[in-house]
Order: sequence, then C-alpha cells, then structure tokens
Amino acid sequence: MPYIRKICHSHRELTEKHKVVEGLQSGLIRIGTFSSVTCHRIPGLIKDFKELYPTVHFELQQGNYTEISNWIKEGSVDFGFVNSNVTDLTTIPLQEDQMVAVMPVDHPLASSTKVSLEDLLKDPYILLDAGVINEPLLIFKAVFA
Repeated sequence: MPYIRKICHSHRELTEKHKVVEGLQSGLIRIGTFSSVTCHRIPGLIKDFKELYPTVHFELQQGNYTEISNWIKEGSVDFGFVNSNVTDLTTIPLQEDQMVAVMPVDHPLASSTKVSLEDLLKDPYILLDAGVINEPLLIFKAVFA
C-alpha cells in the first residue's frame, strides 16, 4: 500500500507541476486535520484563500496527531495540523491552547478557576485517544514521574 500511495502522490505532483507550467492558478491542496481545526479554523481560511485563488480545491483528511504526521511523511497530504511534540517534522506554532477540564456543575472543583493535576486524579476521567502523541498523557507522565 505505501508504494501505491507514493505513485498516486507522484502523479498528483506531476499534474500540479504541469498546471504551474501552463500558468494556471488552480490545483488541489491536501490538508491533514483533526475535528476541532476542521470545524473552527479551516472554513475561514479556505474562504479567504478562495477569494484570491477561486480555482484551487481542497481535500481534507481527518485523523489524530499520529495519523496526520504519517500522512505528511508519506505524502498523502501537503501539510497538516499537529501538536508541538512532533520532532521529526518541520513545524510552525500557530497557537498555544490552555488545558481545560470539563466536569458537572455540581462537582466540588467546578467553581475553581484553577485545578491541579493532583486534584483531577482523585476522580475518574476520560482521556481521548490522540494516537501515539497524546499531549495530556505526556503531561500526566511528566508531572508524576
């Protein structure tokens, strides 16, 4: 399968180069993304970009940090949104997010403006699967190592 992907990627690149040589400002931009970026960031960015380049099309592939990193490395996407813990890719920080905990309104910590990791570990929690690169899990391990 990796060989077939490389052939498809090479074909896409050749098609894009052919369009550039012809002077056309059209093409396909493939983006690796995850759900919150897809919902909140991508629509405005695409809208603004399409005002300048209306014949450019976008293809979004949605996954977790590990999948997106792999897609970039194998050439399935042109670029992607990953977290800062990725070390084998060139990254440009776009934003730093605050870590938050979501809890019921009647929880003893619900009225607190700041909560420590020690406080959070007193109750069960749900940790979403983010692939191999799981930022909350890395933070938990670093604090309690």
